[in-house]
This record gives sequence, C-alpha cells and structure tokens, in this order.
Amino acid sequence: MPLIYSTVLLEVPSRRKIASTAYWPISPPSSVLKKYLDFRLKSANLSGRAKYRPMIIDDYMFLSRECGEEALLVFISCSLANPSTVMKMINRSARVIRFALKNGTLTGLKVNYQSMIDPIVSDRFAVALVGMRGVGKTSLLHLIMGRQQEGDESINPTIGLSTTTIEGLRFGNYKMVVIDYAGGEGISRIGELGRTDLVLLLTDSTLGDVIAFKRILDNMHSAYPDLPILLIANKQDLPNALDPSAIGQVIGAPVYAMVAIDLAHRQELLLLLLKHICTKFDIPVPDGPIEEVLSVA
Repeated sequence: MPLIYSTVLLEVPSRRKIASTAYWPISPPSSVLKKYLDFRLKSANLSGRAKYRPMIIDDYMFLSRECGEEALLVFISCSLANPSTVMKMINRSARVIRFALKNGTLTGLKVNYQSMIDPIVSDRFAVALVGMRGVGKTSLLHLIMGRQQEGDESINPTIGLSTTTIEGLRFGNYKMVVIDYAGGEGISRIGELGRTDLVLLLTDSTLGDVIAFKRILDNMHSAYPDLPILLIANKQDLPNALDPSAIGQVIGAPVYAMVAIDLAHRQELLLLLLKHICTKFDIPVPDGPIEEVLSVA
C-alpha cells in the first residue's frame, strides 16, 4: 500500500515541468528534488537496473522512467512505501505516457495527464464499521460524508451485511471503502476483517452494549493483533450515556466520544480518522485544513 505524494513529468534536460499530480500536502524541498535529478540525469548511461532503482533522500523515495528522449516521469512517495509496488505503478504510467507522446500532442498530454495517472496510482483503503445493531453506524457514515440528519429523523438499523462505497472520499491516492458489519451478523463475520485496513468499533455508550463492545474488541485482538482499531463511544448526547473515560477503563484502551447525528462533531471525527491513517503509514499528520488531505468530492 504505497502512499504516493506526487508525480511530475519533466522536460529533459531543461527540467521544466510539463505536468504533475499532487495527492498529499507533503512535498520534498526543491533542494532534495534537485539532488535526485542531478543523480538521475548523470546516471543516464548506467545499466538499466542501476538507473531505475529507487532512491531515498531524507523521508522521500524517488523513482523515475524515461518517456521518450526528452521527457522524464518522476514518482515521489513515502520512504517506507513498497518499492516493487511503486515500480509497477510508474512502469504502467510511463507506457501510457510514451503512447500519448507518440500518438498525440504535448498540449493534449498536459490536459489529460491527471486522468492518465490517477487510475494507475489509485488504491483502496477499507474501513470496517463494527458494532451491535442500533449503535449509530449509519449515522456515522452520514457524519463522515457531511450529511445533516434532522433531529426527528430516524434511521432504521441495518440488518445483515451491507457494503457501502463512499464515492468521492479520498485521502492521498486512496479511495475509501466502508464496510458496514451490521448487528449480530457483523459479530459472526469478524473473520473477514483481514481484508480491511482500519476498524471503527462503535458502542452506544450504554452499560449493556459496552459489555458486548469489549467482547467484540477482545475477539478482534485475538484474530488480528496488528489491525488498527478506533474505538468510538457514540450517542454521548443521551442522558444514560456512560462517560468515555469510564468505558475506557472497562475496555482497557482509549475511547473517543461522539454524537454521530450532530455535524458539529464532523471535524473531530475526520481528524481521528486522519491520525489513525497517518499512524498506519508511519507519517506525520500534515499541517493545514483536514479537507486538503481527507476530502469528499
């Protein structure tokens, strides 16, 4: 699962930018990019294996491929990214660009560059929503998407297993897929969580549900000890809601308060998601507005 920061297509040897894509608000300083390009252009006569290998400078991994005699495609990614996966991406991208340069115009390439690159570098990040029936998983989906739920609007609990793809929700070069494991059906299908990258485990903050909440969490830890799990105490606006700190003492882990039907909590939820995503990729949380890195089209 490589996190691609950006791509750039350059003229050679002038180094002028032809086109680029940016997926993450982290970019190497110009001095770091210059250092890589100095090495790469000087190594043009080296053997293919040496010339095409990834190069890590500071916290960035660089890979490049020639696209004809006068263009160079550069991928910039997290230094911890899997080199072989990024190589496959850049090799496919370079073939597409070579074909476009051979059969079209440079102007056309500039216009269509992003639409050529995006399908190749886009990846899937799966989030599982798990909890007993009626804890507010559907409301949490609405909150992520920024959809207002009216105060008197009721949402019928989801029955069975439903898979919801949140189209337009992206971070970096990833599209987020949310899988709603509903009610008791979800508990019985914990064995399928190996296909997910992050779990949002919800409780409705009542004593009875917290007991079930802990049982589900223990089962998850046993089956997938390395799977990131974000624990959310929903319905904190209700009078019988237990305090998250008390729930955390029972669970033995931090639990985050939430009122999923209130849009005022959306930024808080997105920040929690972003922090857990960055932890998974072992990168710092970028400065700036959350919407720049976790966006809904």
